[in-house]
Amino acid sequence: MLKAKKQYPEALVINDLQAALDNDNIDAVVLATPVDTHYPFAKKALLAGKHVLSEKPLCASYKEAADLFDLSRKVG
Repeated sequence: MLKAKKQYPEALVINDLQAALDNDNIDAVVLATPVDTHYPFAKKALLAGKHVLSEKPLCASYKEAADLFDLSRKVG
């Protein structure tokens, strides 16, 4: 986190997902976490109305990825 803040001092860097999701000034989240957290974190973010950029792989399974795709289309 410190490296990101140092490289992009104007960026808001938050390491608490719920704080990011509750912040109305945040439009998008970047998930750079262990792969087993990508699906639940991305789903939570999409349901909160945020755009999501996930590091690869998107999910641990095709089913999870398909679910996120369907959810993203549903929530717009």
